[in-house]
Amino acid sequence: MDYLVYVTHDAENLQFYLWLQDYTERFHALKPDRKALSPEWKDQEQPIDEKAAPVPSAVAAGGRKKRPGPLMPKIDFDKPAQAASIGLTEIVVSPTKTDGSPSPTRTDPLSPTRTIFGDIPSFPSVPTSDAASHGQPVLSDDSVREMADEANNQAGLKWQAFSVQPLRQEIDRVIAHYLAQGAPRELNLSAKDRGAVLHALQHTTHPSAFKIVGDMVETTLRYQAHPNFVRWSICNGNKPRVFFVRTMGVTHIAAGLLIGLLLLLSSAPRWWRFFMFPVLFLGTTTMIAAYKGLCVILHKEHKRTLKPWEDRDSINSEISDTTNAAHSANLSAPSSIKKKGSASTLDYDEEATLHSNGSTATPSLKRPYSMDTFGSNNSFEGEAWVANYKRKSLKDRIWDEETWVQEESVRIIQDKIVKGAQLWSLILTTTATVIFLAVPGACLY
Repeated sequence: MDYLVYVTHDAENLQFYLWLQDYTERFHALKPDRKALSPEWKDQEQPIDEKAAPVPSAVAAGGRKKRPGPLMPKIDFDKPAQAASIGLTEIVVSPTKTDGSPSPTRTDPLSPTRTIFGDIPSFPSVPTSDAASHGQPVLSDDSVREMADEANNQAGLKWQAFSVQPLRQEIDRVIAHYLAQGAPRELNLSAKDRGAVLHALQHTTHPSAFKIVGDMVETTLRYQAHPNFVRWSICNGNKPRVFFVRTMGVTHIAAGLLIGLLLLLSSAPRWWRFFMFPVLFLGTTTMIAAYKGLCVILHKEHKRTLKPWEDRDSINSEISDTTNAAHSANLSAPSSIKKKGSASTLDYDEEATLHSNGSTATPSLKRPYSMDTFGSNNSFEGEAWVANYKRKSLKDRIWDEETWVQEESVRIIQDKIVKGAQLWSLILTTTATVIFLAVPGACLY
């Protein structure tokens, strides 16, 4: 998740994918009579009046109808698109009700909505005053409904969805957070795909209505984000460190060639030219490994530099703030929310999930709320490490803090890359040394 948030800036794909997998499981766990209200969606032909957005019927003074402006979808082609089995934490921020209605409590993990069937919300509400601490937007039910209606209107859908269907309110929140134009976590969808998904959701809340967007997100994660994440994980140094290593590699290559050239021009025996071999070999190996983002100095001890957002000082300061905010929210939350439910795999929406199995230890995640289904956009400009990292000097960035590479598969890949670099370096260095040995000496001095 950190890679998608801080590097590629498209964490909404994984957030939506994880929600969809869990939503599918919860939907199929509903009672048959409730599931019957939301039949499986089949790609039916849209009615004529729903194929396109309504065209204004106003006639201009000249008797000609005004043509509507083009509806330009928001498509970011520069955005690169790790699906993992990670427990989500649904914490939705809603303002305090003023009409005297009771705050929702969670007793049924299967439905996060309140309908005529007596469903009870499955998410705890966070007070508005704590919204900034939790990194969540204040989206009331009215705001969600308004955003969902606006998205349907832009897609040319004229009538309201079936409100008696199960999980309808959760679908509205998904539309407001992921599908509507300008949503906090807007997915990179074309206008055609967005309209098709909204049209399907207008008829049913069955998970099959998300087939188009689900396939797109899964393909992006599986064939683009995950391979890029693996390549990114192999790099054990930051950009300043890798640039420094490349500079050292070029310096060693130049020094090795200079040693060979000076010995070639001198009257020293030609076998002395072997002294160029170790220097040239070291420089070539360093350069080839650095091309893959590896620092051979760090690889020797199987270490890597800490990412800027993993800086220990920043983590300690932000964890302290997050812990205090979570503690105050936990004190003000209803007892039904504080009490952990039965051992259900679907019961992941409690604040205790942010800690390990409900323990009181501080969370290890830099952005624990980036795992929330509904929340703010995935911006990190306000985090403490951003300002701290900008104040670091070039020397401190090159010799940044280090940590051990824990993933064994990453260490194996790094070993293969270094061994391959050494093999190519041996071939190139041997060839260059043989050439220098074969050339007769100039005996200039």
